[in-house]
Amino acid sequence: MDWTNQKGSAFDLNAGELTEINSEVLTNLVSEETLLRVSQKISQETHARINDYRKDKHLEEYKWDSYIQAGADLRGKEILTTPTSTRPNGEEGMDAPYDFGYPREKLIQMEAITSLASNSLKWLIQNGSREIFRLLLQNDPRFLLEDDSTESAVGVHIAETVDNYFMGAVYLAGKEKEQTITKIDRSQLVEAYNYSSDLIELEYSPYSWGKLMLAKAEAMEIYRKKETSQAEIDQAAKKLLRTIVDLSPYEQ
Repeated sequence: MDWTNQKGSAFDLNAGELTEINSEVLTNLVSEETLLRVSQKISQETHARINDYRKDKHLEEYKWDSYIQAGADLRGKEILTTPTSTRPNGEEGMDAPYDFGYPREKLIQMEAITSLASNSLKWLIQNGSREIFRLLLQNDPRFLLEDDSTESAVGVHIAETVDNYFMGAVYLAGKEKEQTITKIDRSQLVEAYNYSSDLIELEYSPYSWGKLMLAKAEAMEIYRKKETSQAEIDQAAKKLLRTIVDLSPYEQ
């Protein structure tokens, strides 16, 4: 497996920053229960990071789903030995939540996997969620923006050896099944909106900046519509891009 290795010896935790779980790890022998609690902690923190990222991009947060969580937890364990989208039993990784009762009328439509290794459990406690999030974005920075899922979970499993801790992490996301066959492509609208968000207001005239704010608000309204057409999405993207091009520089 192509592990991302992190050396825990280069990192130290301040005593005041140690949580209850950190203190247990430092003072007791590592047990299966402790590894499970650490895995759950990292899982929750990673899911929160993903939602914070979406909020920063003005997108809806993902709801947490217990069935998806159960499937993701199992997948986190499976990829430690079989690091592919195909499970050891030959089924697709995205099918795992159905084994735990995820409704068949819903659709698991996204799986992203990654892994991490460290010689320090302290390091994983402090940095695990950040590194998982970074690695997921590094693999494909678009998946959290273009994914139109409504509910998700992050599964984490930590295995201990004599010298290292190996962590498998899996992101799974699902939604209600679409009634229409055609999938709406919002990627150009998302790209235009994110580009406009990086612009600096003081560099442009107040009038043209005001027009941009109106175009952004309209683009977000269209993006969030549950029932829309590809033509409407494309038109909103073109209008926003045209407004960006027409921005007038600020003149002193």
